Amino acid sequence: MLREDITQALDRGEGMHIEFKEQLPPGYQLARAMCAFANCKGGKIYIGIKDKGDSHEERVCGVVNPDDTISKAQNMANDCDPPVQAHIEKIPLDHADPPTQGVLVEVFSSQSPNLHTCDGGKIYKRVGSESKRASSSELTAMPSLCKGRDM
Repeated sequence: MLREDITQALDRGEGMHIEFKEQLPPGYQLARAMCAFANCKGGKIYIGIKDKGDSHEERVCGVVNPDDTISKAQNMANDCDPPVQAHIEKIPLDHADPPTQGVLVEVFSSQSPNLHTCDGGKIYKRVGSESKRASSSELTAMPSLCKGRDM
């Protein structure tokens, strides 16, 4: 049986505070999501769960090497500028056959006076279920560098 919080996340689907990744994505994709969550109100990234599927069981796939995934995710959080504060842990995914583990990256809303950047100094924000690059006009309009983090 899946933990209640994972079941609830699967029921709600991706959105402002939830992202699913089947495996650790290549390049800056995970760092972009972490920066977007930190620049807004925080969120959770579940690695080892597919975006789509007919059932919870079909969406749960787990990760091949959870310890390696945790290490790489932590490095990506640290490589953001300023580093993103996140709690990263293994999570049981009992609906997989055979039961396996996933990784949860819980990103906290930033307390930094500066917005988080990655991918060569780019700033990302959360828009619905996507991490989007902030435009120059949005950056100009952000009062006090997003005090209150409600972008």
